[in-house]
Amino acid sequence: MNQYSPPKSDVSGNNADMEAATRRNSVMLFAGGLIAVVVLAGTVNFTVPAFRELFVGFGAELPWITQVTLNYYPYLWLLLLVVIGVRFAWPVKRFAPLAACIVGVALLIIGMATVTAAMYLPIFMLGKVV
Repeated sequence: MNQYSPPKSDVSGNNADMEAATRRNSVMLFAGGLIAVVVLAGTVNFTVPAFRELFVGFGAELPWITQVTLNYYPYLWLLLLVVIGVRFAWPVKRFAPLAACIVGVALLIIGMATVTAAMYLPIFMLGKVV
């Protein structure tokens, strides 16, 4: 054996195994984006109706963001279509599952922060008046 020859690797470069792992990772990333949106929509759909009953008892004018949240929270399920659209319309197919995951998690973070602010804003405003 020539001392200048490259070392032999024990790892076999089976292309089918690499493709299966890549496909599995893609599915997991896409599923992660979908699950993030399901968590957002599900949580909001369970909590907002309780706040609606609370706000009816206030009898006060609600901020616009709270009114929008109370009236349109069931439509958060349509954000699933946004994640699916990103997955299939992303220009670089190799990064499409990652982009869908990032969009889903970003929607979860932004959506939870917005809904939380919208639901607690009237309570803070009432506390300021009292």
